[in-house]
Amino acid sequence: MNRLFIPGIFSIVLLDLFVKYAIEFFDWGTKPTSISHFLMISKTYNKGLFFGIAHSSDLFVNYSIILLMTLVILALIFYVCKLLDSNNNLSRVSKISWMLLLGGGIANYIDRVMDNKVTDYIILHYDEFYFPGIFNIADFFISVAFIFLVIDILISNEKKDRI
Repeated sequence: MNRLFIPGIFSIVLLDLFVKYAIEFFDWGTKPTSISHFLMISKTYNKGLFFGIAHSSDLFVNYSIILLMTLVILALIFYVCKLLDSNNNLSRVSKISWMLLLGGGIANYIDRVMDNKVTDYIILHYDEFYFPGIFNIADFFISVAFIFLVIDILISNEKKDRI
């Protein structure tokens, strides 16, 4: 699994950046486009953090976000490298979660550094109920990673309690 970790992160980054590039190049989502009864594509730009928190056109705010993201990603890379080196019995779910988290984070980081914004385009809905936010593939991977990490922590804590 460790030998697939870096290529997995690289694949996630490439997939996300490719889709963002396709959205821009083909000008998809300029008008909200329904893909299915629960999925729409509508291109928007996020100059803030997740769900537009700290959205601003102020250069100081934007550069501060880039600096913060740089520090967080470097800290995560350092932590995950130490975790993988020191803990050979790390669960497969945990390894996949860290791969998804780093891949999604790096993809959004690259998008932010290149354009000073992140391209979001996915809208989930059911009839008149809309998910409260527009997101992208990297955001999806990050969210799934957090859910998997929580599940993995709960399962490993339950196993420790049984012993």
